[in-house]
Amino acid sequence: MKNDVILEKHRKSIENGELHRGVTEVLREIYIKKNIGYGNSYEQTHERLGIKASVGQINHKMNRVIEQVNKDVDYDLVDDLQDLANYVVMLIMILQKEEV
Repeated sequence: MKNDVILEKHRKSIENGELHRGVTEVLREIYIKKNIGYGNSYEQTHERLGIKASVGQINHKMNRVIEQVNKDVDYDLVDDLQDLANYVVMLIMILQKEEV
């Protein structure tokens, strides 16, 4: 019985891991598509204006999400959250590059 409980916990972790993989793969596709379309403007802004500008862009997107949720407006929440997630990932990438 104990092994069944442990197995079930692992099964949920594996399922959630697969969901996570799917989300991050979509984020990667969006990242590539937008960088092709817009160039690397996020990193260029960071290089010109520094980390405060990068955090400001994240904050701007988060404020947009909060406002839309508070107004209960019919819009694509997932789209804004994907953009927000990519902004955070891009800042992590920049910080990792700067450590080298």
